[in-house]
Amino acid sequence: MLDALYSVIEKSGVKLSDTLVFLPSRRAVRAAEKMFVARVGHAIILPKLVALGEGVDSDEIPIYDNTFETSERVILLAKLLVADSCIGNMSVALQIARDFVRMQDYMENEGINSGDIDWESLVDEKYAEHFKSKAKMLDILTRVLPAMANGRPTDVQQRNADVRAWISDIQKYPSVIVCGSTASVPATADLMVAVANLSCGKIILPGKIDGRIQDFELDTNPYNSEYKFLSRIGCDLDDVICLDFGASNI
Repeated sequence: MLDALYSVIEKSGVKLSDTLVFLPSRRAVRAAEKMFVARVGHAIILPKLVALGEGVDSDEIPIYDNTFETSERVILLAKLLVADSCIGNMSVALQIARDFVRMQDYMENEGINSGDIDWESLVDEKYAEHFKSKAKMLDILTRVLPAMANGRPTDVQQRNADVRAWISDIQKYPSVIVCGSTASVPATADLMVAVANLSCGKIILPGKIDGRIQDFELDTNPYNSEYKFLSRIGCDLDDVICLDFGASNI
């Protein structure tokens, strides 16, 4: 991916310092920084490198001011859950709270408001009692948590808002590249569509999709998000250019 990124920047004819590059994570940003310095061989002004947050390492969760932080949500949920006689102690409550928060964040990334779901109707009499018990908890928690937030967004909501905020700011850069993202998060997909529609915009996907269209249309297919992104920008699968830099060193 780094070879592909450097090649695309070189061919653009735009200076590194005038280039905006979106990468999947902070780890990818650090790897790109090292690559640019190694390739150029002397002190340089780096491109503007932005971590989008897809696949962010657990120890690299971004810290925002004035958000309803993940740790705060977990602790508040655990205090509510520990009162349930089926749970009984804080150790178990914390584990369940983390799972609930992780699930809510996943749904938020997918553009789904968990508070709009009637969990008890969704998990009805066809399900075992422990599933129905969890559904009742979710129904309560998705109504209680927003009241505790006092209008503050969650870390995930803020991160997605920050990603979409770039859409109105990318026009001022002579070259804009999204590298290594799969468009699996709606906020990132929206940004990638905006970049693809720029005359100076480039998208470097992690791999070339190959196979049957019927397979890619399935939500469970690993290439589904990339297929939907290409469909949004009106790009046929055969129009994607393959950049081959040989076997990986890994």
